[in-house]
Amino acid sequence: MKGLMVKELIEFKKRWIITGIMILVFSIYSITVALPMCLILPPLLSAVVFGSFIHEEQSKWRLYSIVMPYGRKKYVSSKYLAQILSLLFSMVIIAILWVISSVKNGVFDTGLLVILLLSACVVGLIYPLIIFPITMAFSSSTGRLFFLIINGAIGGFSGVAITDDDFINAVSTSKITSILPFIILTVIVAVYLLSWVLSIKIYEKRDL
Repeated sequence: MKGLMVKELIEFKKRWIITGIMILVFSIYSITVALPMCLILPPLLSAVVFGSFIHEEQSKWRLYSIVMPYGRKKYVSSKYLAQILSLLFSMVIIAILWVISSVKNGVFDTGLLVILLLSACVVGLIYPLIIFPITMAFSSSTGRLFFLIINGAIGGFSGVAITDDDFINAVSTSKITSILPFIILTVIVAVYLLSWVLSIKIYEKRDL
């Protein structure tokens, strides 16, 4: 498992320049325009993790991996663990952006930080729980198609939501706001674990 995780880090290193630029751009926009825009970071890093699927398929790495000293279960698990690590990394960045924004505006709203972090967990986990099983069953191109569809739907909604003051005020003043993120997160985490198990079952039966 350690070797597989090192491989994922190497894959990330190959894309660190363009990824770093995109993180910087969205971070600056979040601080100067709308802090909720930082929620684009979890799906952005999810795309980086998913990129390893594409590279493996192009290089036919999976065929060579059969002779390596680990089972398919560990291979699948490494992808889900890499996704969790990328999510934690994005949450650290979001927390830093919240601190900078709070200092800049002179308002330290810890409730907003909690909502941002919970929302980051949701948007960071929803991609792999849908795309990973599809990729394991079919191919990275099929998974990428679903990724673009989900990305477009979430991006469109986010673009409208963060620029709509009425929506933001309604969400911030709603009584269910303090509970709903926890409920959604619990459901997402449960489905993520089910997706993990499903991907293992699918990949173990797949003919490489």
